[in-house]
Amino acid sequence: MRLLSPRLDSMAAGSLTIPFATAAQILEAASRAGLDREKACTAAGIDPDQAARGSGAVLLQALWRLWEVVMLRLRDPAFPIAVAELHRLDRYGALTFLAMTSRDVEEAMGNVARFWRLWTSASSWELERRSTSGHLVFAHFVGDCALGQRCDQEFTLAEMTQAIRQVIGDAQWAPLEVRFRHERPRSIARHEAFFGAPLVFGATRVELKLRESDLRLTPLRADRMLGEFFERHAEELVRKMGDLPADILRIKAAIVDELRGSVPRLSAVASRLAVGGRTLRRRLHRQGLSFRALVDLTRGDMAREYLEQSRLSIGEIAYLLGFSEASAFHRAFRRWTGEAPLRYRERVFSRKR
Repeated sequence: MRLLSPRLDSMAAGSLTIPFATAAQILEAASRAGLDREKACTAAGIDPDQAARGSGAVLLQALWRLWEVVMLRLRDPAFPIAVAELHRLDRYGALTFLAMTSRDVEEAMGNVARFWRLWTSASSWELERRSTSGHLVFAHFVGDCALGQRCDQEFTLAEMTQAIRQVIGDAQWAPLEVRFRHERPRSIARHEAFFGAPLVFGATRVELKLRESDLRLTPLRADRMLGEFFERHAEELVRKMGDLPADILRIKAAIVDELRGSVPRLSAVASRLAVGGRTLRRRLHRQGLSFRALVDLTRGDMAREYLEQSRLSIGEIAYLLGFSEASAFHRAFRRWTGEAPLRYRERVFSRKR
């Protein structure tokens, strides 16, 4: 079993974190297997007090060390599956409600991939559609497939399988195929029993392969109106997070360049960035954003900037931002800020005096 390399430690020790709920799930399964929770935390460099609280975030590096500590003590290749079996949908908050109320599994998984950033920025999901199948691809943003990362990937695919079963209400549902990049563990009997599907090791990527019919399955609580509500809620949560990655900031800058009297089109922005439209959309979805949401965010930021730093009239600003009428701009600005554009400008200028 290969431990984390020093190079990977230095990469992961930065800002990559994951909610402590995952570490708590590992500790719960380890405790059931007879390990001392406090000793496992100490060996992994995790504060036992935080483990007792079970809240906050943990460095991805520390999470992977926890996997290693437990695996080296238990010597059980199936332990990541045991952890996934403890999965509860409520751990994932807004992502859970969005998936449960989606139209079908395809929309649910697309929404999870799109808004995964609400859970962590250390990894991503992407749903790829083929003519007769769907590929739910998982990726860590750092790593070299050492023991901790391998365990985390096995657990994540198993947990996603468990989540789909719970969302559709079918405990026997199985993917078409499960693929891992790492080598085959010495025993995969429990893996096979859990997934109920062919397992491929040494693959080029980590993914669940779904049938076309799987994508059409309906969640137990599918509800169009609730689904739209939770989608808007998720978009708002992403907007409030701020801290946009550099590639999203470049897309935003291209939107500003196109925002001259009309609403920018995705194809025009993609052309300005010399990428395809599907690539642009995929980059946005990885950060939980749609093109429409980023345009709306950009218009809101530009509206505040025009009102704060120029003497342009409200009508002129509305035109520059692509609104056909000043009244539409007023409604949008109230949605962005909770107040009228003129009142916003007066308040900002009064602070500068």
